[in-house]
Amino acid sequence: MMSLPNAIVFAVLAGLALSCSDSGEDASIDRDTLSYKLKSIRNAAEFEENYKTALIGYYNKRLDQPVPVDVGGTAANEAEDVDSGNSSVSGTNLQELGVDEADRVKTDGQLLYVLNAPPAYTIAVDDVAETSLPTEPVVEQDTQSELGIFSLRSAEGDAEKLAALELTGLGIADGLFLHRTGPATRLAVTASSSGAYQPYWYDSSAWGGLSGSVTHVEVSDPYSPRVENSLKISGQIISTRRIGDHLLLASRFFPQIEGIHFWPESAAEKSANEARIRSLALTDLLPTYQYTSDTTERPLVAAEDCFVPESADALGYSVDVISLVSIDLKDLSLASSLCFVGATETFYASSQGIYLATSRYDWQFDDDGMADYAEPDVATDIHAFSVDNGQLSYAASGVVKGQLGWNVARRPFRLSEKDGFLRVVSFTAELEEDKSPVRLTVLARDGGELKTLASLPNERHPQPLGKPGEELYGSRFVGDRAYFVTFRVTDPLYVLDLSNPEQPFVAGELQIDGYSDYLHPLGETLLLGVGKDAIPDESGDQQRGAWYQGVKVSLIDVADPAAPAELQSVVIGKRGTESPVLRDHHAFTYLAGQAGGPDRFAIPLSVHDGAAAYEVDQSLPWAWHEWSHTGLHLFEIDINNRTLLPRGALKITTRESGNGMVSAEQDRSIVAGDSVFYIHGKRVYGALWETPEAINGPR
Repeated sequence: MMSLPNAIVFAVLAGLALSCSDSGEDASIDRDTLSYKLKSIRNAAEFEENYKTALIGYYNKRLDQPVPVDVGGTAANEAEDVDSGNSSVSGTNLQELGVDEADRVKTDGQLLYVLNAPPAYTIAVDDVAETSLPTEPVVEQDTQSELGIFSLRSAEGDAEKLAALELTGLGIADGLFLHRTGPATRLAVTASSSGAYQPYWYDSSAWGGLSGSVTHVEVSDPYSPRVENSLKISGQIISTRRIGDHLLLASRFFPQIEGIHFWPESAAEKSANEARIRSLALTDLLPTYQYTSDTTERPLVAAEDCFVPESADALGYSVDVISLVSIDLKDLSLASSLCFVGATETFYASSQGIYLATSRYDWQFDDDGMADYAEPDVATDIHAFSVDNGQLSYAASGVVKGQLGWNVARRPFRLSEKDGFLRVVSFTAELEEDKSPVRLTVLARDGGELKTLASLPNERHPQPLGKPGEELYGSRFVGDRAYFVTFRVTDPLYVLDLSNPEQPFVAGELQIDGYSDYLHPLGETLLLGVGKDAIPDESGDQQRGAWYQGVKVSLIDVADPAAPAELQSVVIGKRGTESPVLRDHHAFTYLAGQAGGPDRFAIPLSVHDGAAAYEVDQSLPWAWHEWSHTGLHLFEIDINNRTLLPRGALKITTRESGNGMVSAEQDRSIVAGDSVFYIHGKRVYGALWETPEAINGPR
């Protein structure tokens, strides 16, 4: 067994469930047989009784469990939507066509809207050359959160800053949606009072008292942006999407209870907890919302519109109130809302529906309070919701074996809906030779259930997906195909044929060095992978696998799914090189070819290709190399000739000029015709595509 990475483990996770009924079943019950479906509440009184009972069980369960211990750790569909509506200007890189996602950069093709990222962290460099590049722009650190509006001068490869609006009192602003209503143009700014600090994700009480907001910023006059109104909700925003005029938001609420004993040490404290919880009013148990223009506090969701698990023994559920909310972006009015008691950490939306998913584990504790992850007893619950012109309704629930991974940004890419079928790829962490570490499940709605229609491996196709010890990295569903990458020593890219939902099968497999974290489809014949190169470990350590190196971009031929082939690859930098694309697909920018020209894409990179650090032999695969520059690297793809060509980089800071290392983690870019714009912090750098070294800016 192995410890769960990157989490503060709390003993209460083993049995948190809403007490809808009594059960004497053994806690080791096969989790896949539990009733994971949601059921509606008959009235507010039923919800109040059930939720209070669940809260009492949550707090008083802690008396019998160890104190939390930090266990540490290591470790689209067919096309992208273009928010500009302009085929000559790139937009936000999306998972699903027609489903917009929040990002810190938006454009309409003429104007560029930039939500300032967290500060760019700079690390001092010793013994650098005294000379500096004369044309190199100076990179400064930012401390003030603001919204910047820029005019794009695409013919010149330059931008002009028109206005800046300081955003105060919103909390941590994390994304924008661009929306037009008649002549009015607005930005919806999403924010939360706290970042989603993952080590405490599984403890409900750690999230009490948090709030989120959606703020309208009127930008019809780009020279004079103004905050128009703000909707504030009680509860942490998990994720958002936009379909048409409606913003869809999932939030997590946990009631703050004064005088509660968080870790009761006696029966008396348990009794006091029960009495305190029983004294709460229903309004204390549900989230609320209010506007800055009208401070009246209103219920975000009615108790009658809430759902609970059918089984009180549905292991792994928390006692959060998860709200799904539809907000009309024309006026920030609440169009529809519902909630359920449980947990969710993954939000996936297609044009056909919304899916909220959470993974549940069977925790076992040793005498020291350490929690171990028992394989393979992990499952992911999925709740499906329908949305019709902004109106929400619960549809069905299902469960798949395995989990969706540790990377928050990758999780939605594990799901895909097509023709009413939900396809899910999950990671089971199986280590035995004849077991599969990856599993594909196809689910179909049947009444209130998402029933398993097919899965891989199966009796007809028993071969494992991945080798023992391999982990699931990049995944992408494209029409009737699924692509996913597993990795430990080499990168097996699997191509799955899903044309018959009842009979999926592995069509082909490709073994190449390294791995891909992000997969981008280029029509039906080409696939682009962005990840890391890797060198197999030859030390004899069976656990090591391989040593990752620089960032690798691969062009893969998938015209024949039975024989995928790597046509070309480019490796940028050496060990230590990083790109935000490996963690956030919004950092990847792609623009289809114009007037028969090549396709273009851009990747922000912090490149390490200097001497090996710490006086290590730089020929060794584990040698970490010194940082050399941070910038936006440009590439072209000739679709007809199937070639990949690097086109230079906008290097905004270099070691050679005496600067310290600057992260590219929050960086974005826009490709507009024959120009490219690089957004670093709140500053914009521009250049003509053919001459990226001639940088205009920062603006």
